[in-house]
Amino acid sequence: MVPGTLAFLGGVLLFYSLPSLPSTAWLVAIPALWPVRRFAGGLPAWFCAGLLYSLAHAHWNRPPSLPEAALGRTVVVEGEVTGLPHCRARRCAFLFDAHVLETADRRWRGRWRLRLAAYDASAAPVPGERWRLPVRVRSVVGYRNPGGFDYAGWLYARGVRYSGYVKGETLRLATGRWSLDRLRWKLSQALDAVVKPSRAAALVRALVVGDRGGLTHEDKAVFAATGTSHLVAISGLHVGLVAGFAWWVTAGLWRFVPGLCGRWPARVAGAPAAMAAALAYAALAGFSLPTRRALVMLLVAAAAVILRRHAVSWRVLAVAALLVLVMDPQSVREAGFWLSFGAVALIFLVLRHRPGRFSWLWVQPVVSLGLNPVLALQGMVPSLLSPLVNLLAVPAFSFLLVPSALVVTGMEWALDWPGNLPAVVLGGMAEAAMDALAWAARWNPAWPGGGFMVWVPAFLAVTAVTAGRWSVRRLGLLAFGCALVSMLGRPPSPPRDGFELTLLDVGQGLAAVVRTRHHLMVYDTGPAFASGFDTGRAVVVPYLRRLDATRVDLLVLSHADQDHQGGAGSLLRAVPVEAVLSGEPERLALRRVAAPCRAGDRWWWDGVRFEVLWPERVGARGNDASCVLRISVGEQVLLLTGDLEAAAEKRLVARWGPRLAATVVVAAHHGSAGSSSSSFVAATRPRWVLFSAGHGNRWGFPRPEVVARWCRSGAQPLNTATSGALRLTFSAQGGVRIDRWRRFHGRWWEFRPHRHRQRSCGMIEG
Repeated sequence: MVPGTLAFLGGVLLFYSLPSLPSTAWLVAIPALWPVRRFAGGLPAWFCAGLLYSLAHAHWNRPPSLPEAALGRTVVVEGEVTGLPHCRARRCAFLFDAHVLETADRRWRGRWRLRLAAYDASAAPVPGERWRLPVRVRSVVGYRNPGGFDYAGWLYARGVRYSGYVKGETLRLATGRWSLDRLRWKLSQALDAVVKPSRAAALVRALVVGDRGGLTHEDKAVFAATGTSHLVAISGLHVGLVAGFAWWVTAGLWRFVPGLCGRWPARVAGAPAAMAAALAYAALAGFSLPTRRALVMLLVAAAAVILRRHAVSWRVLAVAALLVLVMDPQSVREAGFWLSFGAVALIFLVLRHRPGRFSWLWVQPVVSLGLNPVLALQGMVPSLLSPLVNLLAVPAFSFLLVPSALVVTGMEWALDWPGNLPAVVLGGMAEAAMDALAWAARWNPAWPGGGFMVWVPAFLAVTAVTAGRWSVRRLGLLAFGCALVSMLGRPPSPPRDGFELTLLDVGQGLAAVVRTRHHLMVYDTGPAFASGFDTGRAVVVPYLRRLDATRVDLLVLSHADQDHQGGAGSLLRAVPVEAVLSGEPERLALRRVAAPCRAGDRWWWDGVRFEVLWPERVGARGNDASCVLRISVGEQVLLLTGDLEAAAEKRLVARWGPRLAATVVVAAHHGSAGSSSSSFVAATRPRWVLFSAGHGNRWGFPRPEVVARWCRSGAQPLNTATSGALRLTFSAQGGVRIDRWRRFHGRWWEFRPHRHRQRSCGMIEG
């Protein structure tokens, strides 16, 4: 069973790594699985079954497409609010199941799930309510960067392909009917009303109904730094805790009736109660994906107990994994799948090789250290404090906080408890837990970096558990496998006489990373938004983690506009930065002082020349204060221009003349009509011009006339809006090599903007 499940998993993984969705014609190969199993063996048949089943599931559950006429314009939709709305800072985000779409001249019926945002709404949406909303909708186009979160894929797994915002007067059609989401929303509102302060209420809501929308980015950073994020996600630990309590109570009462014990042992009689309790708690959490995985694993284990089988076995784990994959093959794209089954596998390993009364002392260190590779491969940072913090936090949450939260919730809902003391005590406990974790997070040392350092603790943990039980050959193979995966996962370094530019996809903004052999520079950090989201934390920092970067030698913030320096604060908090330069240092709201960019400053890193060309005077303001940087090795030249406008471009041409000739230019101001003047384009004469712009931005950047101007000069345009992150490797001998992340690393569920936008100078001229 275990090898077959692993082969089935391999087929699912292959399918979800495909760049395009295969045709349903491939499903005719399903009858061939039996001959494959008979003549080629069981494992190839299992592998093909996983591949073909994923294909059938993808076509069967593919969200329907909106009419093209409804995209990019204001349409009126009628439908029902679903899920739990998240409201913060005068903005509410919610899922909406639309049944009717209307324009001035057309009307469509169907079923489309949208992710909508309402600003300055007079009334917050409530699950189950029916609304008539004027909205502007477009396809979901997430950022596409190495190491970044696949937002579009995350929404696609929840049936969402389109997002938008409410624009105009709204009308509530009906207050709605009873639903599970409505019950969860009422419980969430009740907890908000009785549990104080708000940070404690947000934690309690996460533990009871699985609503983590109230946790701030700072709170989530604390959980990540201490390795306790699993404590605020209703998953295996919480579902197992509730099921274990139900089993313990039922089995204890069962033992008082000897006649019943003679028919069914108390251990077996408690299993149905555990299953019912786990099902109820999963329903309270809205049957989220992590909860469903945990529920399936527990139901399989309980069924093994009822059937008088050994519940702690690899076969039970394999059956649970197979059922999860059959229910939702897309689970393989989420970190929770690998963390859940990885943690249980490590627990089984401990129980098998270190049995006894004190085996629990081994569980937490082995699980915390053994999951480091999974965290690293999923773009998360392992915590060095995790084993120690979890040793104390897991019992505190399991035996104090979670039971207290469920008891108080039951009292508020079922009994309408008039007293305030239980809620006050619960709020104090939750606040104390948050304060303790925040204090521990301050002592968390920085991860040493390096792919190999991720695998060493995991190898040592497994070795310590299996010492004396596994042969030297097995341990040697394990060590070799760890080293091999570490080397394969490490990104290549730039050539000795060269450098690498990665123009990150941050939407309507700019963020670039320049690497030489031993140094690293970040040029701008992308935008920040009123909701608290910023691309420094969501895009730049994950990319640096993928590079195993332990420091940034230089941070250049071209000027103080929000779309260029909005993520700087998150970057400075996450990674040590040696120095900061800016064209407008006095306007930056940073915790450290930035030095001004000065035309004529230059330095060398690993044979690569860096030179500041602009601004010509300190104290300039606005776009024309942008720090213009020239980077060269041999005959290859890169020009970074910030938001420089036409007037400053002309003065730049007059001052530097032929030195502006470049191989690659990052176009100023995202390709606006006020930049990329004819004189500047003629002076640079690049082979490629790069635009950092958001897909479908309201300014229409890059402007068609600007792109045409660059094309007439002989430059080939590339745009992060259509290509995702652009990685260019400059070599003194080998020229320039370009990697377009969306083209070479795209997946079939993504919206492909390049199919809807002109991509080449030939198409523009045509």
